[in-house]
Formats: sequence, structure tokens, C-alpha cells
Amino acid sequence: MKTDSQLKYDVIAALNWELSVDASKIDVEVKHGIVTLGGHVDSYTEKLSAVRAVQRVSGVKALAFEMDAKLFGSSGRNDADIARSAQDALQWTTYVTKNQVQVVVQGGHVTLSGELDWEWQRQGAVSAVGHLIGVVNVNDQIVIKPKPSCGVVKPDIEAPH
Repeated sequence: MKTDSQLKYDVIAALNWELSVDASKIDVEVKHGIVTLGGHVDSYTEKLSAVRAVQRVSGVKALAFEMDAKLFGSSGRNDADIARSAQDALQWTTYVTKNQVQVVVQGGHVTLSGELDWEWQRQGAVSAVGHLIGVVNVNDQIVIKPKPSCGVVKPDIEAPH
């Protein structure tokens, strides 16, 4: 079992190796195997990359992140611009059909809701909007509701009542 100081060293090393992350902007604290990331990163994508890098480190029991995604300079994007871009991104992907996923944007925080048939569709939708300029967080409230297949429904129909 790693000590907290060994774990902190490994987490910092993982962040330094992650090319999409500026590790110098991220504070790392470790207590009883629980890693807390703090600081400010330049995008939501960078925040996700940092989280994924830490999740790959052996010995991490839990992860808390208190990082803010702050865009450098002025992105010139308001919530309406982000909402339009998110809708466009969802329409341009083959993951979802029109109007399956609803978008709400407030202060750069994007909330996705709706119902999809498959997990890969949900992941695709979240990924499509998470990389947009101006997005600081994605709140995924999409529900997976698979359609029943013939093999499942047929016995119920044919069963005597």
C-alpha cells in the first residue's frame, strides 16, 4: 500500500505526462488515499483529462476535484452562443437524432437531458458538447431507455392470460 506522499508523487507524475493538461495549474492533495485536485484549468476538456489521468494511478481510493475551468482571456461566447453550438454539435453527430437531447446552458454550464436507447449515444452526446469553447462543465442527465426487442416482447404476447 502506498503512502500519501508516494501517491501524491505518482499523481503529479501522471498529470505531468498528460499532454493535454498544464499540471502547473493543478494543486494536488492526498489524505488517506483520497486525492483532491484544485486550481484553475483552461477548459472543461483539460479538467476531464486531468481526472482521467488521476483515475489511472494505482492506489487512488477516491477522487475529489475542486478545479474551475476558466477560459483564458475572453472567449466572447455567451450562453446563447454555447447553446447554439451545442445543438449544432448534437445535430452533426450520428449518435443522436434531432430533438432526442435537450440542452440548457447557464454560466457556461451545459445540462443535457432526454432519453436515448444506448450508452454509446449518451457518451457521444456528452463528448460532442464537452469540447466546445466556452463550456465549463457538462451535467449529464440523459436517461437510457432501451427499446424492447422482439425476443423479449413475443413471449409476453403469446402467453395465455
